[in-house]
Amino acid sequence: MIYEDRTVSVETIPLKHGVPTCGFLFKETHRIRKEDGSFDRVTTKRYAYCSDTQYSEKILPIIEGVSTLYHESTFLQSMAERSKEVKHSTAADAATIAQKAKVGKLILGHYSARVEDHSLFLNEAKPIFGNTVLAEENLVFDL
Repeated sequence: MIYEDRTVSVETIPLKHGVPTCGFLFKETHRIRKEDGSFDRVTTKRYAYCSDTQYSEKILPIIEGVSTLYHESTFLQSMAERSKEVKHSTAADAATIAQKAKVGKLILGHYSARVEDHSLFLNEAKPIFGNTVLAEENLVFDL
């Protein structure tokens, strides 16, 4: 836990990269008054941000069921060997994590400069995880 107030908490997620790197799990919470006058905290939405990471199923229990997952997709599957060398993920890797974690929506980002057509990342991920979108500059998402 690195931050907590009445409405949100933020926890780190250990990621797999060439240097120590972490992602973040955001939990939106609300206080609900119980009959005795005390309060319970209820988590209503959870979001996960995972950039700079190689494919790793170790994050699955942490991100399982989040409303939205941002996951890096630096490379395409045709560049899978390179992604392993530099400890990044492919779009297919990100989609597989999203599918296995049963998330609501996957946002892909952190694209390699070697790939100018970002729709290729979407084309690779969507067959694995249908509710996938691309992060682009100045784009805003409803979470």
